[in-house]
Amino acid sequence: MKKQLYLFLFLIAFQAGLLAQDTGIRFIHEEWQTALEEARKQDKIIFVDAYTTWCGPCKWMAKNTFTDEAVAKFYNEHFVNVKLDMEKGEGLEFAKKYGVQAYPTLLFIDKEGQLVHIGLGARPPEMFLELGEAALDPDRRVGELIRAYEEGERAPEFLRKYALAALDAGLPQGPQLAKEYLDTQEDWLTEANAELVVKGLQAVRYDRMTQSPLFTFVKDHLDALSQYHDRAELENLLFSAVLYSYPRGQRPDDATLEKAVEEVLPGKGAFFVAKNRLYDLMRVQGGDNDERFMQAAIDFMKAYGEAADWQLLNTIAWRFYELTDDPERLRMAHAWARRSVELDKNYFNMDTLAALCYKLKDKDEALRCAREAIELAKASGIDYESTEELIEKIKQM
Repeated sequence: MKKQLYLFLFLIAFQAGLLAQDTGIRFIHEEWQTALEEARKQDKIIFVDAYTTWCGPCKWMAKNTFTDEAVAKFYNEHFVNVKLDMEKGEGLEFAKKYGVQAYPTLLFIDKEGQLVHIGLGARPPEMFLELGEAALDPDRRVGELIRAYEEGERAPEFLRKYALAALDAGLPQGPQLAKEYLDTQEDWLTEANAELVVKGLQAVRYDRMTQSPLFTFVKDHLDALSQYHDRAELENLLFSAVLYSYPRGQRPDDATLEKAVEEVLPGKGAFFVAKNRLYDLMRVQGGDNDERFMQAAIDFMKAYGEAADWQLLNTIAWRFYELTDDPERLRMAHAWARRSVELDKNYFNMDTLAALCYKLKDKDEALRCAREAIELAKASGIDYESTEELIEKIKQM
């Protein structure tokens, strides 16, 4: 009887293991040579999740992306999937060979060990699927483009393709390639070229951005570029470039910073300096500083609320949700969150709005906003577990 019970429990555990494997990407954790042999046997490309145990974005992908049903089906069908810790065992040599310096690095390697495609940083399911599709398309593979460039290929359309692929993959040569392509063009302000200008500048390190010719072009053509790209995002990009042009620990006083910003964004110096001061207050949390932040936020919104973009409005509103139970201040935050939604409805500000409605004891509106937030999250491939937890709290009101 005991033997039958043990066998029954073993079969349940075994079937549960199989079921668990079917709910996500099936990774192998074997020797690299074994992975290459499996790729040759199946005639497939190897996908490698190059991770570390301490990497937060790596853990996020493991939980939210690798377990996605569509992702698992696609990757299990098209790739041999391998996880390698870059800080132990074969991962140490692997990291050197393939130049892995950031985590996660998402590599696609053919059965002969040649790099086919690569992506840097955590990606939600939809973007991760796009990365895998690119790895299967010879015309979009970064590895092929790198080799062609090294062999001397410089045709304009090739440079554009390589620049976009490198920027999408997060490779450091992306901005330089964007500039190299743009130098072959008479008009940088076509829609396609403007996209590359902005993508190229976004990929430049903040502390080097003001030295980039792409920065100068965006600064001088802000109005024209704004017809293709959100103006507030462009202005935030330019301000960050100015701010981080000062070495760490050598930031100027507010008056000097305001003057520097005015040279890049005329009429916006005072706004961005006040905004930066507000973020500085927000970073130092606890004690009397929380009250100083809330009062500063109220003053800022009175002076500059009309100029605030959706992200700033949402950030301040969420912080008020976290810090206060005062109905008057919560109503202020609710108005800021609603304005954020009006400017650009997305998962983040709808979730904030739902949370504030919950604190203001508006159950029906809180449920409506939370459910809409989840639908927006599903459409964008964003983790919405915290919103589901909020819904349970709302239902208990």
